[in-house]
Amino acid sequence: MSVKAARLAALCLLGCIEFAACAQAAGQQEYRWFQDAKFGMFIHWGPYSVASVEASWPIMVPDSSLSYDDYIALPSRFNPVKFDAKAWVRLAKAAGQKYIVFTTKHHDGFAMFDATNTDYKITKTPFDRDVFAELARAAREEGMPLGIYYSPPDMHHPGYRDMTRPAHEHPWRGGDGRAAPAGGGALHRTQSGRRGAGEPCRGLAMVERPRSSGGRG
Repeated sequence: MSVKAARLAALCLLGCIEFAACAQAAGQQEYRWFQDAKFGMFIHWGPYSVASVEASWPIMVPDSSLSYDDYIALPSRFNPVKFDAKAWVRLAKAAGQKYIVFTTKHHDGFAMFDATNTDYKITKTPFDRDVFAELARAAREEGMPLGIYYSPPDMHHPGYRDMTRPAHEHPWRGGDGRAAPAGGGALHRTQSGRRGAGEPCRGLAMVERPRSSGGRG
């Protein structure tokens, strides 16, 4: 197995473990549903696919062949005209998958939805469509439980460290110039509008919950 394949497999396993932990923290009923579901689709997708690289890793690894400037410019070339949310959801159902988890924002800070606090987002690309909104709508219509992966760390934020230099040379700084506290205070918001701060699994949340758990969250 190549190093890249091994890393991808490790990331997939880590994502499944993290999602399981979050499901358990959310409540025993949902955790039991997740244990029974077993098989789902976890989607990492964004402008980095243009360069055939992994999400965020090229700007996290100092010896990457793709520079920081080249990486953050990838959205200007991102135009997935063949994207079909319904086809994705139906493919998952046909494969027997019981849920979908979609990366709405990875550590690189690029939002795959129409975020209100940044221009580094899908609706500012040549594609100019809210991918996650379309996926959420398709999941609702097909009765497919949908979860979100949202990374609180944001490498594109001006308060983050200088990503053109190794971490040990330039540690992360807060927006006011002071060293930022561990854990941050990021919020996540589900489609219902509820939000929370400081949850142990704040990077993952269900948007379309399993029907057996009482409808959407």
